[in-house]
Amino acid sequence: MTTSADAFPIVAPDKIKKLDIPVLLMSGGLNVGNYNSLIDKKLAKLLPNSLQIFIEDARHEMFLDNAVGSNKAVIDFLKR
Repeated sequence: MTTSADAFPIVAPDKIKKLDIPVLLMSGGLNVGNYNSLIDKKLAKLLPNSLQIFIEDARHEMFLDNAVGSNKAVIDFLKR
């Protein structure tokens, strides 16, 4: 649940490029449509300190579809 009046505000690419914190981009390997390429690949190019991970055998709800792989990806990222 969001507290914003706009649940998905538009953020300008120049603002995204300025983020210099580590960012984990996770996608399910079985996502339908072009979500992985439309969203994550564009974000990966914009974020200077990002890591893109595809969770195999998982759709959008990767934590439900592949909890072990999802948890491992988060833990490995936090250890960096």
